[in-house]
Amino acid sequence: MDLAAKYAPKGLDEVIGNSTAVEEVRRWALDWQRRKKRDPLLFVGASGVGKTCTARAVANEMGWPVVETTRDNAEKFAKTVSSTNTLFGGKVLVLVDAADEEFTPANLKAFAEAIREARQPVIFTSRKPWTRGIAALTPVTKKISFRAVNWLSVRKLLKEIAEKKGIKADVESIARKSGGDVRAALNDLASGSVGERLQNKDIFSAIIKLFKTSSFKEAVESADAVDENLDLFLLWLEENIPREYEDVEEIAKAFDALSRADVHRGRIIRRQNWKLLKYVRSVGLGGVALAKKGKYRKFPRYAFPGILRKLSASKKKRAVMKSLSRKIGEKLHCSSARAKQDLWVWARFKESVDYFGLDDEEEKLLSEFD
Repeated sequence: MDLAAKYAPKGLDEVIGNSTAVEEVRRWALDWQRRKKRDPLLFVGASGVGKTCTARAVANEMGWPVVETTRDNAEKFAKTVSSTNTLFGGKVLVLVDAADEEFTPANLKAFAEAIREARQPVIFTSRKPWTRGIAALTPVTKKISFRAVNWLSVRKLLKEIAEKKGIKADVESIARKSGGDVRAALNDLASGSVGERLQNKDIFSAIIKLFKTSSFKEAVESADAVDENLDLFLLWLEENIPREYEDVEEIAKAFDALSRADVHRGRIIRRQNWKLLKYVRSVGLGGVALAKKGKYRKFPRYAFPGILRKLSASKKKRAVMKSLSRKIGEKLHCSSARAKQDLWVWARFKESVDYFGLDDEEEKLLSEFD
């Protein structure tokens, strides 16, 4: 029994929580209805807080058909958003759901170019708006944030549905433990139990869950509700495997799993085939969890990925290096990469600073290559 689908809001008045965001969406839709073009919207927020149902609710309220863009029809996006009104003079809502998870950065960059000339209302939804692909949409969309729904509002909804369906369940407990995830709460109501989820838990909780479980399924799902992307989560595992596992064979098997996951990541990048992501998750997360011979009772002090700390510390120097290589490359009519290889040559010429127009920091960095 899919209560989330059956009791999805038919209009914006039925959307629970996020009243400010809902009113902003309504004003946006009314402007489109008055033939006043508005920027596409980017809904951001955690799972189950109302992003997709709000998009469908506003379309239903305005009488707009919904055209959902998926991986299979991504190439038709530009044509859809640039089309004129429908046969009867109305609009269509173009919905790109889970944009950060379903589409490649190249797809999203193409979408960003297409919506500059959009003639139809467009809504994107994203759970992780800071990812590289979503960054392309930020300058050309209006971001609307959706927050976790108050548990009292969730309880009220669950109580109404339970009474209609004759469901006997502890709605208050379900609402409190939902973490503001309405969809999860409805699923729990349908099953009559409170699910064990990682919603609103931090990265450390996810790491503990993966390292301590002996279940392949739980390991693969451990990173689902963490506000970090999968690549970063794998870096956390890489850093902390030696802290968790003591047996040399276990450590070797865990790192072998990460290396195999990295092979699949390389294939994704080369082929742009994001269906292979399931193998990264299975081999990387499941492989690390099942590398141990038995559960460790200790709780070591897990550490932030060292490579990220080093990259953060060297961020300024890398920016200066990039600027230095670019200036030399532009002057010599070559690529920045080629110019970077020959920095030791130009470091020996006193005229380099004036010739290439280097600032003090760039001059200091260049001198290190002498």
